[in-house]
Amino acid sequence: MTIEEVKQLQQLIETLKQENEDLKQQNADLVEQLAKLTRWVYGKRSEQIRSQQGDLLEDHGVFFNPEQTGKQSEPAAPAAKMEPKAKKTKATRQETLSDGMPTIEEIIPCEETVCPKGHDLTDAGKHFVREDVITIPRTRYRRRIFEAIKKCEPCSVEQDRGIFFQGHAPRPVIPHSLGSASAIAEVAYQKFCLDVPLYRQIDEWANDGAILSEATLSNWIIQAAKHLRPVWEQIHTHLLQLHFLQGDETPYQVIREPGRKAAQKSYIWVMRSTSRCREPAIYYQYAPSRSGDVAKELYTGFDGTVQIDGYSGYNKLLPDITRTGCWAHVRRKFFDAFKDVIDQQAIPIPLGYIDRMFFLERQSKTMTAEERYHFRQEQIAPFVTKFWRWIDGLTILPKGALGRAIKYALNQRQYLNRLLDYGEMDWSNNATERSVKRFVMGRKNWLSSTSPQGAEANAIFMTVIETVKANGLNVFNYLKTLLEKLPQLPDFATGAQYQAYLPWNIELDN
Repeated sequence: MTIEEVKQLQQLIETLKQENEDLKQQNADLVEQLAKLTRWVYGKRSEQIRSQQGDLLEDHGVFFNPEQTGKQSEPAAPAAKMEPKAKKTKATRQETLSDGMPTIEEIIPCEETVCPKGHDLTDAGKHFVREDVITIPRTRYRRRIFEAIKKCEPCSVEQDRGIFFQGHAPRPVIPHSLGSASAIAEVAYQKFCLDVPLYRQIDEWANDGAILSEATLSNWIIQAAKHLRPVWEQIHTHLLQLHFLQGDETPYQVIREPGRKAAQKSYIWVMRSTSRCREPAIYYQYAPSRSGDVAKELYTGFDGTVQIDGYSGYNKLLPDITRTGCWAHVRRKFFDAFKDVIDQQAIPIPLGYIDRMFFLERQSKTMTAEERYHFRQEQIAPFVTKFWRWIDGLTILPKGALGRAIKYALNQRQYLNRLLDYGEMDWSNNATERSVKRFVMGRKNWLSSTSPQGAEANAIFMTVIETVKANGLNVFNYLKTLLEKLPQLPDFATGAQYQAYLPWNIELDN
C-alpha cells in the first residue's frame, strides 16, 4: 500500500469517525426531543422546583419557585429549610360580592293579619333570611329611527312652496346595516373578552329574534375597526413616547393572504408599557412575517429601553434603542435542560441562582425605581455574578439542551446584566407573555383570520380592549362610547381630537 493510499484511508477513517459522532449527537437530540414530548403529553406542566436538597449553593435559602409565567402554577413561599407538608385543608366555597354591586331588598309580606286569638298584628320590623345574585337576561329590541320634520307656514305662503326643517340623525357605525354601537360592542366583547367565536354567537342572536350570519358579524368587526383605527394609532404613538417598553411576538394564521399559501405563518407583534407606567397601554400589530424589518418599523420613533427575548430579528432595531433581556426565558431553558435531574429531587446550581434572583426581586415590587436599582445592586448583583462565574468555570460546553441553554444565556449576557441598571424595568418579560397569551387564548377559539383585513381588525380591537382593561375601565361601555362618538367626528379629525378618547382621557357613564 502506497503512502498516498494510506493517507486516503486515514482520511476516510476520520470522516467515518466524524459521521459517527454526528449520528450519536443526532440520536441523543432525538431521544431528548422524545423525552420532552413525552413529558409535554403525560407529565406535569409546572416549572416549580420541589426538592429536599437545600444545600447545593453557598447561600442557604435558595428560592425554588420562580416568577410566574403562563406555564406555571401559583408560587409557594420560599424557605431555607423544607418544612413538613401541612395537611391539605378541605376546599371551601368562596362567594363574595363587591360593595359597589347594586342591591335591591325584597321583603316577603307576612300573610297573617291576626293572631290565633283574633288580635290585629302590627309591623315589627324584618328578619334577614339570605342573599343571592339575580340575573336579568340582556334585552335586545328593534330601534327604528325617524327624523322629525317641521314646516314654516309663513315662509311657505310667502315663497309659495313648502319650507321644511328636519332633525339630523347621528351617523351610524356602518351605513345600511343593523349593527348599532351597542350590538357591535356586544359582539366584540363576547369575542375578545370571553373568547366566544362568531359562529357560536349566532344562536344567541337568533334566540332573541335577530337572524344573522357569521359573515355579517365578521363584517361588523372589520368595519367597526376602521373607526377604532385612529385610537389604535394613538396608543402606538403613546407607547413610542415612553422611556421603557416590553415586546414579543406570536404566530398567527391568515388563510387568504395575497401571494402566500394558507399554511404559511403570519405574526402578531406585541408592544406594551411596563408595570410601573401610570397610563398603561398594550399594542398589537399584525404582520405577514417575523422579519426584523417589522420590528424595526414597529419601534421607529422610540429611543428608550425595551425588554425583549433573544430573537435575532430584534438585532435590526435602531442603535438609539437600549435592549434588556429576560431572566424568565433563561430560567425556562435551564429548567428544560435539568428536567430529569429535578424530578430526582436535585437542585441544579444555575437554577438555584436564578430562583434566588426572582425571590429577591419580588421583595422590591413596592419600591420606587431608584430604590429598586440600589436593591438590585446590593442584593441581586452578587447572584448574577455567581451565575456567570459558574458558566465561565465550565471547561467544556455541554451538548444537548444544557448546551443550548448556556449558549442562549451567553448570547444574552449583556442584555441580562443591564437589568441591574434599570429599576423601572421588570426582571422578566412575563407581563408581555401574558399579553401574548390573551391573544393566544382567543386564537384557539377563532382559529384563524380569513383575510389580512380580519387579522388587522382583531389586532385593533385587542389593542383597544386590553388597554382599557389595563386602565380599569368597563370594556363594553368604552367600546359602545367610541362606536357612538367616533363616527360623528369630521372626516379629517386631528390627532388631538382622537387623543380625547384614549382610556386615560375619556369619562364614561356608569
